[in-house]
Amino acid sequence: MVAAQAGKMSTGVQRLGGPRLAALALALCLPLAAAAQSGPAQPAPDGPTRRGAVLRSLLLPGWGHAYLQRADLARPVLIRETALWLAFDLLGRSAAWYAQDYRGLAAIHAGADFRQRPAAYYYHMAQFDSMEEYNQEQLRRRNLAEVYPDGLGWEWNWDDPANRERFNDLRLSSLTLDKGARFVAGGLILNRAAAVVQILFLTPSSGDLSWRLVPWPSGTGISLELALGSRGF
Repeated sequence: MVAAQAGKMSTGVQRLGGPRLAALALALCLPLAAAAQSGPAQPAPDGPTRRGAVLRSLLLPGWGHAYLQRADLARPVLIRETALWLAFDLLGRSAAWYAQDYRGLAAIHAGADFRQRPAAYYYHMAQFDSMEEYNQEQLRRRNLAEVYPDGLGWEWNWDDPANRERFNDLRLSSLTLDKGARFVAGGLILNRAAAVVQILFLTPSSGDLSWRLVPWPSGTGISLELALGSRGF
């Protein structure tokens, strides 16, 4: 099922960088280069299969099109996939840079522990000048479970409200960029789904793969179910 494959891919996506990004760019170019060679490419012993094209598209959108000798269709899919990975990497790196900046700012100007903390902790730091002020507010509201303990590294005390506001600006920028990276990760999943659907319409029906559209019980959407046979990859 494409939905199942997409879910696995969503949880496994990691930010790329340096040699990894270069290796990815090379991998993206290889299928297109193979499909664009002069003269027909050597087919599999039994010829290209719908199953093989779909599996290749799930692994790398555009590879399935190249496998079917459709370089004209593979090219835009691969370009889109490359652009999405580059955007994902850029947004992820930028979010991490901003996070490092606001943690460093808190360590210098609020005496906060530089170790990574839960997101709620940084939100509280952005709203209150000190841990003592925050704890007093929670005690006033009788939110005893939300009080930070003394002497365990949760303390902060801003030296200037302007630095706290700067901290909050950096924190919000990091969150926005991280949300952008998650949005692009969704685009990577959709690119695979679109590539698979196109493959299904490009290839004739065969016993190696069947598919059907299944409405959700809630009536708010549909799922694409794939049944793979045992014929070669």
